[in-house]
Amino acid sequence: MHRLNNLTMRMSWSLVLFSFLTLLLLLSGTGLYAVNHSQESIEQFTNVNVNQQSTLNRTNSSIQNVRLQMGRLYQELNRPRFHRHLQALY
Repeated sequence: MHRLNNLTMRMSWSLVLFSFLTLLLLLSGTGLYAVNHSQESIEQFTNVNVNQQSTLNRTNSSIQNVRLQMGRLYQELNRPRFHRHLQALY
């Protein structure tokens, strides 16, 4: 501690500047690591989201096709029998 009391003004300001510079570099490195890590996480999340969205789209298309087929079958069942026999003849 006695050495710190005997420092010149120039040397003490140099130590303060050096300590702040070290702190700045340390925090900058930590920030760059956090940004890089979060970017990788977002890319993984986007890939999972795209896969899930395409699966949902395929499922929705399948459900729509089934609904259309059920609607056609319902219309076919509601036709009078006479029309069904005429359709079978042609």
